[in-house]
Amino acid sequence: MELIGVYIGRESEKKPWESLGEKVQEAEETYQAAPIDEHLMQIKAVDAQYSHQLHLEELFWKQKAHVQWVVDGNRNSKYFHALVKAIRRKLYIHKIKGSDGNWIEDHKQIFTQAIDFFHKLFSEEQRGEIDYSPLTHITPLVFETDNTQLVATPTMDEVKQAVFDLSPNSAAGLDGFTSLFYQKCWDIISLDVYDMVCAFFTSDYMTKNIAH
Repeated sequence: MELIGVYIGRESEKKPWESLGEKVQEAEETYQAAPIDEHLMQIKAVDAQYSHQLHLEELFWKQKAHVQWVVDGNRNSKYFHALVKAIRRKLYIHKIKGSDGNWIEDHKQIFTQAIDFFHKLFSEEQRGEIDYSPLTHITPLVFETDNTQLVATPTMDEVKQAVFDLSPNSAAGLDGFTSLFYQKCWDIISLDVYDMVCAFFTSDYMTKNIAH
């Protein structure tokens, strides 16, 4: 952290990685003129320092971007407050289309409709059993013990691990929610999600909104 802090306050000065880049070039020229082990070790040593300084430079700019936001936020709190309010207005749900195709604008009805939608989404009725008889004519390529593990119904911990392994910034699905939604609301929806996953392992059917 001390090395990163050195960059602050002297942005216009020549950075350490710039001079090290020149040293790397000089070391390479020395080795080409006299290719001995000592000169080769010198190249590796300078190159390691060069890579380290580049990493510090990258961290510096990442930190600076955050510091700039904090500083600007303190000096222009009204602007950033207005920005947050604008974002909230943009994300606010003013109306939704009900299952009957009609638009709903009443807040309580929107809430009820949303609860009903997700209740149906995560508790969809299981489909009929699949006929596996044609598969009996195919020579197995997987050992029975391995197959048992592959088709076994996962535990709640395994499903949770799979959900939290997803990138929170991944693109939203057809339901409009990113992985972050499922991770943040896991305590609320975990049982419904787990039941849906178990239904897939017992019926071989998965809701198209999830499969796509």
